Amino acid sequence: MKKPVFILFLFCLILLSVSCYERKKKTEWEEITIGNYSCKFPPDFRLIKEQGIDSYVGKIKGDSFYFSFDSGEFSGGLETSEGYLKHGIWHFYAGNKYTHKFIEEGKSYNLDELPKLEVLNLRPAKQEDSIIGKDCDYIAKCKYDSLVYDYPIYFPETAKIHHFKIDSSNNKYRQIAYAKNPKKGGKGQTHLFYQNDSTNSAISLSAHNLTKEQQDLALKIFETMRYNPQK
Repeated sequence: MKKPVFILFLFCLILLSVSCYERKKKTEWEEITIGNYSCKFPPDFRLIKEQGIDSYVGKIKGDSFYFSFDSGEFSGGLETSEGYLKHGIWHFYAGNKYTHKFIEEGKSYNLDELPKLEVLNLRPAKQEDSIIGKDCDYIAKCKYDSLVYDYPIYFPETAKIHHFKIDSSNNKYRQIAYAKNPKKGGKGQTHLFYQNDSTNSAISLSAHNLTKEQQDLALKIFETMRYNPQK
């Protein structure tokens, strides 16, 4: 190969290498740190800080959608049907159904001061349970003193319209919620709640009304979240 031709070939090779590097650089995901947590995002996403009262809040905005985030002691996940059965406000209403006559009107009560209710069992509602509560989700068999009765439970909408993935391994708790029917303008969130066991502080990321393609991207982003303690 003659020298001028070789130099031209080498020059073209260098240009091609630089072009490929720049193209790769533009598509590589970049890490964004929020408090004690870090997550990787496509290069079009950027951090936007906002003023919070008792937590670190803001947005991570991309070209087609954005996440709202909240990092602090009061960050939380979405309510699941399992969580609602264990800790939901239905416990109060079920107890109040027949015990309200023991509560003085206008007087405030702590939950532990209310008449004690025993939940004997819980079961999914059947069609014939509509006479107890139309379109209810579960039936609780309750007991107060000698009185035994069935109480209808209705799950919150968030528990019904989302799929949930929960991971509590490796000293962390991670809840991922995503809409069962993702579509533009539809109901539902794509939500991440992440907390490391070594700190009370947690983080939540949430995007609303995503398409299926956007939701799939958000779920891939959630998988990169990690605890990153500040020194």
